[in-house]
Amino acid sequence: MNNRNTGSRWHDPNPAWKNVSRRVAIFGALLLQFTLTFNALVAVRASGDDNDRSQRASIARKISPEVKALVRRYREDLQKDRLRVIISTKGEPSTELKNDFLIVDDSFMTQTEPGHSNKVAGEIAIDEIEWVASRDDVLRISLDTRKREWEIGVQDADIVRAIIGRKVAPEIQELVEGKSDEDLARTVRVIIQTNEKPQESLKSETQVVGEEFQAFDGIVAELPLNQVKELAIRDDVAQISLDNETSAAGFTLKKSTGRGEMIAREPSMTGAGVGIAIVDSGVDDNVFPNRVIASSNFVTGESTTADLNGHGTMVASLAAGEPDSGSGGIAPGANIINVRVLNRNGAGLTSDAIRGLEWIIQNKSTYNIRVANLSLGARSTASFYNDPFCRAVRKAVNAGIVVVASAGNYGQDILGRTVYGAISAPGNEPLAITVGAANTHNSNKRSDDTVAMFSSRGPTLGYRIGANGQKIYDHVLKPDLVAPGNRLIGSRPGNSCKLATDYPSINVQPGLVRLSGTSMAAPIVAGTAALIVQRNPNLTPQMVRAVLQFTAQPIRNTSIFAQGAGLLNVDAAMRLAAAFNINAGYADVGSQILSGPIPPSVISVSNENVSRSGIVTFNGLQAFGGDELFRRMQFPYQSKALWHGNRLFQIVSATPYDGQEPSSLLTPGVLWLSSSIVAHNGTLNGNATTNGITLSNGITLSEGITLSEGITLSEGITLSLGITLSEGITMNENVILSNSLRDEIDGEDE
Repeated sequence: MNNRNTGSRWHDPNPAWKNVSRRVAIFGALLLQFTLTFNALVAVRASGDDNDRSQRASIARKISPEVKALVRRYREDLQKDRLRVIISTKGEPSTELKNDFLIVDDSFMTQTEPGHSNKVAGEIAIDEIEWVASRDDVLRISLDTRKREWEIGVQDADIVRAIIGRKVAPEIQELVEGKSDEDLARTVRVIIQTNEKPQESLKSETQVVGEEFQAFDGIVAELPLNQVKELAIRDDVAQISLDNETSAAGFTLKKSTGRGEMIAREPSMTGAGVGIAIVDSGVDDNVFPNRVIASSNFVTGESTTADLNGHGTMVASLAAGEPDSGSGGIAPGANIINVRVLNRNGAGLTSDAIRGLEWIIQNKSTYNIRVANLSLGARSTASFYNDPFCRAVRKAVNAGIVVVASAGNYGQDILGRTVYGAISAPGNEPLAITVGAANTHNSNKRSDDTVAMFSSRGPTLGYRIGANGQKIYDHVLKPDLVAPGNRLIGSRPGNSCKLATDYPSINVQPGLVRLSGTSMAAPIVAGTAALIVQRNPNLTPQMVRAVLQFTAQPIRNTSIFAQGAGLLNVDAAMRLAAAFNINAGYADVGSQILSGPIPPSVISVSNENVSRSGIVTFNGLQAFGGDELFRRMQFPYQSKALWHGNRLFQIVSATPYDGQEPSSLLTPGVLWLSSSIVAHNGTLNGNATTNGITLSNGITLSEGITLSEGITLSEGITLSLGITLSEGITMNENVILSNSLRDEIDGEDE
């Protein structure tokens, strides 16, 4: 018994420990059960959270960005407890939905605008908006901004625009406002600056590109334009701007002139087969392999055709260089004809330039020379009637060659005053396409472009002596248009050249220099003329000139004597050129010359809506408008005669016209704007206003300048000839003007 009892004590010496073990086992089982239950609950909760997040996202998508912004704003300042909204529904708005409104606008349902049958408008409590958006029959809740019925809604809209406007860069706002759903679906690359480290929710809403920034909090993302407002109303978003491309030039002619849009439509339009004569200091053919098909030298004392100065090669690169090199070339497929008339110092004689033009005329057919660029000029007080340089230009035009000339860099005197009447020869020739310079302010946007202050203004002040000894001024409306001409980047000769050596600051990259001036603006128009000729080879020079003027974009608050018809628009010009039938240049006066409709008056260039001037200048003194200009052949397009004032003259000699004069120089329907030209907020039309420019007995400029029998100017403005100022001070005929070479080297502030 003792053994049994002893054995019993040996087998279980500590009954208390046995109870503890049982308790631990029970606790472990309970813990395991609790853990399994907890994990199951967490999974259920996570699933519920996912569902909640999905539901909240679905609700958020139904509420417009404007409504979201106002809800947040009014909840913060307690300024309002309700909003006026329009709710789109899947079907006819139900009575139950209408009961959620504080006030229902019954008149909204009776309007006849399409789609209103599935919408309801009225006031809704701010705290009820998310609840209403959760309804299955609700598709969208938008702000009601109808002006007459809902003035408070308009105020709300202004607040939203202010909130979003502070965060969205103007360049993006221009891409969003008033655009179609198709336009808003376009993807753009943006930089989003945030108020703190970018949240994961922000990243999930966009397509993030690359790493986060170190200099500031933010991301680079790609997103559709219709998402911009959604992001702008987020509290963590500080600013949204475009991730713009950069280049050495700061802008490219491809983007700023409309060439990019044209190439996207017609990639084969490069000027191929068209010869552009560069009448200048020479062209380095090594810069343009297999492109310089002929060279000729007319410089006295220098036998080479090489570009020892550097000016001509730069000009050639803007007219016909590679589009992605520097500022870019306009007609990279055109052939280049090197006509050297300026020496190593960039100077030459008028007689040399005339001989160069004569050579071009003689070799026109051999090299298909259809365009001649003259980025040079001589100061001359002679009338274009008698000026030998102008006569040579008229002979070239009569031979079917488009002659493009720079206006000159004499827009200011040494005191910084604006100078009018300083167009250089042969830019003073009515049949030449005279080009002034625009300052693009280092951006591809066109809306901020201005006419460069150094660019010569019209009207021309050459004169001839009448029978009774009086001076008869030409008063030709010039320039014809303007093109980018400030701080452009183009090619220089491969070897040393005087400009790059004397002015090392113009060297920006190996093989590239930066120059300014109307000399740089002219080849951009010359390149465009080559594109037009390729598109329709039978257009006459004056038809090309008319197309360029009619499609140019007016620059706001700028005199016609500074901008001509406006800023070059390559895409608009090519659209109009394509509308002519192939034999339009051979048509009789009054014959139909269009094969299609006149292109739209507003197109998009560099993501901006751009309008055309709709005007063409004829007879030196007057402007005309209307689509009829291009529906039928006009007498001035045929280059049979020189039309100046109210008379016709022989085109070259400028003696009285001996041909048969038509009964009407322009066909019925052409708008005659000789009584007034209005330059107001970017528009040109025939309605006189106080901001207008009147051409009648004299010429009145909006700046207060009157040109009639006497020449009077307001303070701060000068003319290039002998003039009498309103204070009674007489100036000599040799007015000192700003140095044109200085302007080419320095340009003006951007």
